[in-house]
Amino acid sequence: MTVALVVASALPLLYYGYSREAHTRAGLHAVLEDREASTDPQVLLAEANRLYWLNKGSKAAPLYARAEKLFVEEARKVNERHRFGF
Repeated sequence: MTVALVVASALPLLYYGYSREAHTRAGLHAVLEDREASTDPQVLLAEANRLYWLNKGSKAAPLYARAEKLFVEEARKVNERHRFGF
């Protein structure tokens, strides 16, 4: 039980990468807020997954929707480049 708690609490830090700038709780909170405001669909998807695994599905849902929208826009741009030979 204790090992599971230690592993569960360490996973978010391992997943997002530990940085010296995020030593304090406020610093870590700022890093996570930046992830929610990101325009990179990969970052949004990772943050939505993190929130989902923390049983915060209602907070993760809008991030999933924004990530999906950004992935679709990215795919359209790639398709246009291929279609017009860019």
